[in-house]
Amino acid sequence: MEYSETDLCPGCLEAKKGGAHCSLCGYTGDENPEVCLKVGSAVGGNRQARYKVGALTARSGESAVYAAFDRTSGKKVLLREYLPDSLCTRGADGAVSITAGKSALYKTYLSEWEELYETLRGLTSGKGGRSTGRGIEKVTDVFRENGTVYAVCKYGGGVTLRMFLENLPGPIQWEQASEMFPPLLTALSVVHGMKIIHRGISPDTIIVTDKKELRLTDFGIPAGHTAGSAIGSELWAGYTPPEQYSKTGKQGTWSDVYAVSAVMYRVLTGLTPPKSVKEPFGGSTAELDDVKITPAHLVNRNIPRQVSGAVAEGMNPDASERMQTMDSLINRIWSRINSEGVKGLDNGQNKGHKSERELENDNASQNVRYGKGTVLAFAGLAAVVFVLVTLIIVSALNPDMFRSAEKDDYLNTEPRTVYSAPPEIYETVSTASSGGEFSEILAGDAEVPDFVGQKYDSVKEDPKYSMFEFKVAYEQTEDSESGNIIRQNFKAGSFIPQGTPVELTVSGGKGYVTLPDYAGVDVDVYRQMLYALGIKYSVLPVVSTGPVNQVIECRDSTGANIISAGTTININGETVTVCYATPPPVATTTIVTTAGDIDIPAAGGRPAVIDGGSADSADEEEFELFDGN
Repeated sequence: MEYSETDLCPGCLEAKKGGAHCSLCGYTGDENPEVCLKVGSAVGGNRQARYKVGALTARSGESAVYAAFDRTSGKKVLLREYLPDSLCTRGADGAVSITAGKSALYKTYLSEWEELYETLRGLTSGKGGRSTGRGIEKVTDVFRENGTVYAVCKYGGGVTLRMFLENLPGPIQWEQASEMFPPLLTALSVVHGMKIIHRGISPDTIIVTDKKELRLTDFGIPAGHTAGSAIGSELWAGYTPPEQYSKTGKQGTWSDVYAVSAVMYRVLTGLTPPKSVKEPFGGSTAELDDVKITPAHLVNRNIPRQVSGAVAEGMNPDASERMQTMDSLINRIWSRINSEGVKGLDNGQNKGHKSERELENDNASQNVRYGKGTVLAFAGLAAVVFVLVTLIIVSALNPDMFRSAEKDDYLNTEPRTVYSAPPEIYETVSTASSGGEFSEILAGDAEVPDFVGQKYDSVKEDPKYSMFEFKVAYEQTEDSESGNIIRQNFKAGSFIPQGTPVELTVSGGKGYVTLPDYAGVDVDVYRQMLYALGIKYSVLPVVSTGPVNQVIECRDSTGANIISAGTTININGETVTVCYATPPPVATTTIVTTAGDIDIPAAGGRPAVIDGGSADSADEEEFELFDGN
């Protein structure tokens, strides 16, 4: 959408609504961190400051991302800046200054970063015969300025996959996921063909658009996603593979296979995968963790076994035994499920991803072309009949002949994680049923009751449900009484491992929603979450030594009472105050004494205590607080 520049909020660069501060992002004139570009500044190389800079939206060890306004197109864009702050600083004129002794490293990484985004610009524009389609954010411009490099990306709206999942009542069903993932996986296959590895795939780097499409963002250089590098590394617990936790780990397309498989596991089960290595890490080697991952199909019985097996193979912590390419993952998931090829891979993009059924059809069509189809069909039918008759006779004479060797291997063993077994083999244990038959239900699994329609307060106090853990979200409804359970993520009658949280959606009546978790969340991200839920809010900077712009707590409109995550909020009457960390000002305290003035650093704005005096007695002295600039 196009706007006049004067109509925009300086922070988010969306059309301004309301009074002094933006009702969309809550911007009140806050400035970006000192090392970043200033709000209201502009860049654009030799194109007369084409891009107006807004608020910082994300920051990592290698780059900063800003909301920006393209004065040429009249549209909002995302502006990415190469900014490894461990190697550089910024001057008052906006130019980047390289830290002494870091010039070679800074310039090496800058060249890598520039080449990366130049290549992505070509791929996402569709030029040169190769295109990533809709699966990757579109890069529209790359240029040098201020002693660094900028990449401009199309702004497509939407929310991160993490935020999208947190606001769902349960996992995404396979039917929907099978439509969402193929464009992203195919795009990754294309960029892998250009020797580009993402290395940072997680629910935080995937955007869900308004059309429920997945779009991968935040490509970076290898150093930005490897522990122990010279710049701050961004590693995602549960999604980063083991080889990226060490300086010598061999990284490649298989690293992205691990991360994508972990994301699919989170999407389909609702569970965050465990971290792949033990701490500490970042040295020459990383010790693999004793990862115990419940197969996806045992968590969500609606997941096809083949999909569950493929995801487990993709998350094998041993890179040498993991699937090596994105094409392997695509074929492993869809080759037997979808006889028509992979869903979503149209317009010629399905080349190289044929299913087994398609390959059989190709062979059949060749036989028909040479006039042999009829003869081969009758010959094949006769052979099948002969084999079946032989098997029936032999099995009647020796009924133990065809006992499954694979199942014998599991007798009297503890449940364990299987990473690379074929889809027909899964974790099993012997049950107490007659005949010693096997069941796919693990020992200790619990059958999920039908909670829908019951009062949540009654369910959580009922002793017969004590083996279940509940994760509750409240939702406003028009036709259900407050406190009634209206949805559950696991189908009644299904079996789940004990300790697996059951997600319940409880009616809060009209106009009630649940306050989302804010622990460790950036204030700008949290404001988007509240806006999406319809919760009214205000923001309040609080001086803190914690991470800058991270939410500290939420309070009610009076500021007197803390509101915990999970609290039911009346969106028609309540306003939430979001308190976030801002760095303490640099100040000194001047104390007027008969001996002269003594300058002492101020401790949080309180008078310093001298000669054993108390703060109260010190109040009788004369104090003057001022900035240390």
